[in-house]
Amino acid sequence: MYEYLGIILGACALIVIFVLTMYYVFAQSGMLVNIEVNMRTKHVFNTPRILGYKTYTGYYKHAHAAFASLAKVAPFSDTVAIYYDDPEMGDRRTFRYVAAAVVEPCGDKMTLDELVNRLEEAEYKFFALPGSDPDESALSDRKNVQKSRTNPRFAPMVNCEFPITNALSLLVAIRRVYPRLRAYIQDRMLSVQTFVEYYQRERSVMHFLVPCTNLYRFYVPEFSEDNEQYGADTYNELVERQNIRAMRGDVQTTSV
Repeated sequence: MYEYLGIILGACALIVIFVLTMYYVFAQSGMLVNIEVNMRTKHVFNTPRILGYKTYTGYYKHAHAAFASLAKVAPFSDTVAIYYDDPEMGDRRTFRYVAAAVVEPCGDKMTLDELVNRLEEAEYKFFALPGSDPDESALSDRKNVQKSRTNPRFAPMVNCEFPITNALSLLVAIRRVYPRLRAYIQDRMLSVQTFVEYYQRERSVMHFLVPCTNLYRFYVPEFSEDNEQYGADTYNELVERQNIRAMRGDVQTTSV
């Protein structure tokens, strides 16, 4: 009798351990994270940014390979993915996307000059990405969003942030965040084209961003000839063309 009781208690203990382990995995992967969608992006892209990027065509699920290559060149930088085609429509083999690093100093780990040299040696090009709208308090409705399209330096964006702690949490984020983004956009009748994923490495947070105006400004020159003025083969060329003041400190300010 005591032998069977020991087996039962052991089985119960294993079940409890399994349940607690699964709960921990789900919690760490973001299954329990509250999903909040809004247009508060001043803390994300409060100023325009310069990206070091490469373009790709094909299945979005293969984008991880592009970012694995980028991580070898810019291991300490924040990264940006821009997806141009609706994954629910069209031939997935022709989908266009960009894998990019934010060109800014990485604290004491890598200077701006070092980062630029590594990107140029790896044949990355450079693009001036607009910032989020500086007056986000005025973006409470569709009418005010449409008014902001007159300034190509900025673009209001729908935003949802999600903690990325492991590879599974990214998959969880994609499954949980994009349906909420689409619902938010449809409810407010916003016009969108591109989807942006901005990973803040220091915070381990992914910002899922959807530009609402000045949509053309998110197309790199390879995908829109009208945007050649915002791109260049070298960093210095873009700085001169856009009259950008490159700071060698912790912050890079622009006047794109």
